[in-house]
Amino acid sequence: MNQTIHRFKAEFFKALSHPMRIIILNELRGGEKSVNELQAVLGIDQSSVSRQLAVLRTRNIVEDR
Repeated sequence: MNQTIHRFKAEFFKALSHPMRIIILNELRGGEKSVNELQAVLGIDQSSVSRQLAVLRTRNIVEDR
């Protein structure tokens, strides 16, 4: 495999390295949710949800509206 694919995979898996990000992705499988909705489901503060979503956005795993 070429180096570009390895780099892509490494960045993708880094984005999934936090358990809360995996939970967020699982919640989003059912459709769009606001930060407030995710906060209620996850039981964490809004800034933590936003921070985890920012990581997923920078890796182009989720997008915002």
